This record gives sequence, structure tokens and C-alpha cells, in this order.
Amino acid sequence: MRKVDSLDNARSIAERAHATIDFVQGDARHADLALPDCLNMFDAVVTSVGTITWLPELSDWARSIASLLAPGGVFMDWQLLPMRVPNDDVGGWVAHATRASRHSALLM
Repeated sequence: MRKVDSLDNARSIAERAHATIDFVQGDARHADLALPDCLNMFDAVVTSVGTITWLPELSDWARSIASLLAPGGVFMDWQLLPMRVPNDDVGGWVAHATRASRHSALLM
């Protein structure tokens, strides 16, 4: 079985798309600690398929999301069922677009 490094794969996709994205690896439950200069900045926070399935508890994660959202920002938890089997990676990764305008998003 071939292991795919999700972060390297995401960087490769961003480069091919000529997108300016900063990638930060960290624990999704504490994304606010990994992005201290981004508090109250994001217009949207989106969590991807299966994120909450692998969290031991949700309160720190929810607080982290709330602290990163700008006033009036939106949160979306995107799920597909049945869930896919995770890869061997430990921890998660967070990507955020460089804020070039008022519109920005955080993907977890």
C-alpha cells in the first residue's frame, strides 16, 4: 500500500493552480494556537470529510473554530457517509489562503 502525504499533495495542487496558500500542520482541536495571528480573521471555516470522527472530544475544536471566525463568519462541516478509512497520518493539517482581500477561508 502506498502512503500519500496529504500535506505534500495539497502543496502540489496549490502550486499547479498558482494559488497563494500557507500550509500549517497542527492539531485541528487547537488550530487557533497554530494560527495566532489569524484570530477573528476567517469569513469561513470548513472541516472536511471525517474530521469530527477522529476527535476525542469536540469542545476545544469548537472553541478554536469560533476564535478563528470573523464576526458574522460561517462554519461548514462537510461530511460524506459512509466514512472513508483514514490514512496513517498522525494529527491533521490546516491550510489557509493568504488574505489578499476581505474574503478568506480556513480549511481543516
